[in-house]
Amino acid sequence: MKNNFEVHEKLVKWQYISEFFEADRKQTVKLAHKVTPKHIDLPPFANMRVRFAAQVLSHSVAAGICTHVAFGAMSSDAAFAAEFIDTVDALFDCFNAGSFCGLKP
Repeated sequence: MKNNFEVHEKLVKWQYISEFFEADRKQTVKLAHKVTPKHIDLPPFANMRVRFAAQVLSHSVAAGICTHVAFGAMSSDAAFAAEFIDTVDALFDCFNAGSFCGLKP
């Protein structure tokens, strides 16, 4: 959360996720309804749960960031972060798959 990192010479920042969350929490109909303030601002020495990471790095957050970028509410640099989040979501799905044939390809 504190450090940015680079993937394929593009920057992924936690700032994009927190900006999206702050904008989304003000909406009546939320794009990422499972993400709460505890997901974004984890208290010191709190247990980080895989469930929280999976909910933050989910397709709904990636789609929400893409939507905000498309409507000009967020910087176009955030689009790569959304692509990265979607890739991590796909990895979570692969690791949790019980068979080769599932609901998500």
